[in-house]
Amino acid sequence: MSFQLFDGTVQGDIVVRRVDSSNNMDSLHCAGAKWSRIVSMPAGSGNVSTNAVLDPADQTCSGTYVGPALTVELYGQPNLTNGGERRSEKGSGQVWTEGSNYKYNFQWDGFSETFVGTIGFASGTFGELHRPASRTIGSACTE
Repeated sequence: MSFQLFDGTVQGDIVVRRVDSSNNMDSLHCAGAKWSRIVSMPAGSGNVSTNAVLDPADQTCSGTYVGPALTVELYGQPNLTNGGERRSEKGSGQVWTEGSNYKYNFQWDGFSETFVGTIGFASGTFGELHRPASRTIGSACTE
């Protein structure tokens, strides 16, 4: 996912999770400016690729996974048949919390995709993954 703040700063994040046969889960989450450009989707094609190397020693990463860096290389094609879908939403919102009032604009895209590649722990074809991608266009706190 990537998003842009009102000041134009672009941020992004990626998460890799693994559940073993004993239902223990490892995860690694990386976030910050350098993660904002790991997904490529050429206009008009619907093709998607994600390329990143997640290193638990990187200061922009955190989680329970301890081990060597994880490579994520995924290539996908849209699947709009057999129940597949593509959605796009755009708008604004407001959140009220104790002492704060946040306003934001957003754009959200989601689609069904069949991916081929590597997700750190596993390689192969990963079918019918729902890939949400969202971008907060701006956010401001008005107290």
